[in-house]
Amino acid sequence: MVIAVTASAFEEQRAGILMVGCDDFVRKPFRAADIFEMLHHHLGVRFVHAEPEEPPAGEVDGGDRESRSSDDAAVSRSLSIVPPDLLAELERASILGSLNHLHLIIEQIRPYNPDAANRLARLADRFEYPRILALIEEAREATPGVIPVDAR
Repeated sequence: MVIAVTASAFEEQRAGILMVGCDDFVRKPFRAADIFEMLHHHLGVRFVHAEPEEPPAGEVDGGDRESRSSDDAAVSRSLSIVPPDLLAELERASILGSLNHLHLIIEQIRPYNPDAANRLARLADRFEYPRILALIEEAREATPGVIPVDAR
């Protein structure tokens, strides 16, 4: 079975898509439910979706706010000893939302503080770029003379 995913297919292009060997197509933007529906329609499979688990009361992102705040403070202190050019690259990757680049920079930060690198990687994996930028700003405030990078 071949399902084409396209950004430009109009209903009248359906015949051409089917003619080149596709069984069906889905137009972008699509929802996951659209793909599941195609799989059900063409293969007859049914999906059982689990309900998301609720975090325990008072717990957010695997920890309470106080411990997150203390983790963030430790990370910003660690970032204050990172070379300014590496910090600028971390900022640039965060601004651009480049997850792969962020992970490369985080690996370069790891020798300075592995725990801080782990925390940054978790934030990056959850697309919490504004939090990473806030940590960078806090580190800069603790290190006068470091100039912010322009994301252009």
